[in-house]
Amino acid sequence: MKTYFIQAATGPIKIGKSRDPVQRFGTFSWHEDIMLLGYIEGDHEKELHRKFASLRLRGEWFQAGADLQDFIARSVVKTSSGKADDNPPGENLGPGKFVRFGAPLLARLEALAAQEHRSVSAMVRVLVEQALVQREFGPKENVA
Repeated sequence: MKTYFIQAATGPIKIGKSRDPVQRFGTFSWHEDIMLLGYIEGDHEKELHRKFASLRLRGEWFQAGADLQDFIARSVVKTSSGKADDNPPGENLGPGKFVRFGAPLLARLEALAAQEHRSVSAMVRVLVEQALVQREFGPKENVA
């Protein structure tokens, strides 16, 4: 059994348990702004629900408070293969998968997303699309 963390955009975090968190995540992947943050070995669901009770919104969903985010960052958050760092930041993992960013890059993305009044995932989509267009057609020239 594993305890997993799923986040809705930059909003609430679900703490759940499953034998296969990646397969379980597939039941949530209908919404583009939901991502699997990862999982830890063992059934710690009830323990973590008690620990973060002050952040509980409803059921297994919790506010993304600093304490919970710090716990997830400090924990051995595992990817689908069970290795802590098998997916380097920015690796193309295919549809229905997730990409992990290092803390400095994530902080920059969060700041930019806040300026643009977008979710981080929406900001990443915009930036990737812009990069692909630029790669296909070359940089835009300033016409003054």
